[in-house]
Amino acid sequence: MQGLLTLETLEGTVDRRFPFPLKTFCAAICIIFLTKGDLLTLCFDLNAITHQGEWWRLITGHLVHSNSSHLFWDLCAFAAVSCYLERHTPALLLPSWLAGLISVNLLLMSPLSELSYYCGLSGMLFAPLIVALFQFQKQIGGLIGYLPLLVTGAKLGRELISSKYFLVQSEWAPYPEAHLAGLMGGLLLMAAVTIRSRLGECGQR
Repeated sequence: MQGLLTLETLEGTVDRRFPFPLKTFCAAICIIFLTKGDLLTLCFDLNAITHQGEWWRLITGHLVHSNSSHLFWDLCAFAAVSCYLERHTPALLLPSWLAGLISVNLLLMSPLSELSYYCGLSGMLFAPLIVALFQFQKQIGGLIGYLPLLVTGAKLGRELISSKYFLVQSEWAPYPEAHLAGLMGGLLLMAAVTIRSRLGECGQR
């Protein structure tokens, strides 16, 4: 039986194990925003999580946004990247979301972060983004295949240096380190998939 994360799946032998999640996820984010879900009740709040046991904020903190600009750009990018993965490598869609969620939360909960509050989808987004970009490079090949990776790296580097977001306008202070954490989560996922695929190849010989 073919494993869930195999080389064949990565190369496009599509077995749609996760057909549902993108529309539901995006709809939930929009509903939360349009119904004026209390940002301070749902955002990542380090004190509330660690001292009051409000662990749901580790999930809802990525779903709420500070304003319409923040929501629009985050959701457009997340939907585009997730649609690409759902079409080309559906087995990696939910794992990449989970990798982004965990990696950003680990940063926010660690001594490396000085933030007390956080909201938005963009940090989590970078895990599926980097997975999608590597899949694009594999499909296209050559220098053109590497171009989106280079553009993404340049954008992230600019944000880390300037501590400013591109396009997004938000009253909340930018935190591009969350983008870097999400990217690292995506890279770790790709490394795990590659190792598992190679071990599977060795086992078949």
